[in-house]
Amino acid sequence: MTEADALVTPDERQSEPNPSGEQQTTPILTVESNRVDGTDVLTLHGEIDMSSAPDLELALDGLGPEVVVDMRDVGFMDSSGIAVLVRASSDGRRIRIHASRPVSRILDVTGLDDTFEVVVDGSGPATPSPDL
Repeated sequence: MTEADALVTPDERQSEPNPSGEQQTTPILTVESNRVDGTDVLTLHGEIDMSSAPDLELALDGLGPEVVVDMRDVGFMDSSGIAVLVRASSDGRRIRIHASRPVSRILDVTGLDDTFEVVVDGSGPATPSPDL
């Protein structure tokens, strides 16, 4: 991946009418990848479920030891997404998550808010913390 790649998942279950009234499909998950001050930053938009979790896993593959995952625009995540994040951190990778309220609640209920550095509804860009 290059410094500003955007990955669009092939899963296009969501559809919305376009201005002409025709249904147009939109991806369930969009992943944007950037590098900020030597740290990989993934920005996610949409939902993470069993059909889109492999795309998140693919995006995390090959990233460095410190990753920021901006999930402020993720409205839903099931156990498939949780599993991807846990696997990504199990190899010693440090993951900082900027979480929406729904994602924060899932991480809290599962006890994973202690595994990851979680920032809830932070304002401004999702960037590495000084100690990350």
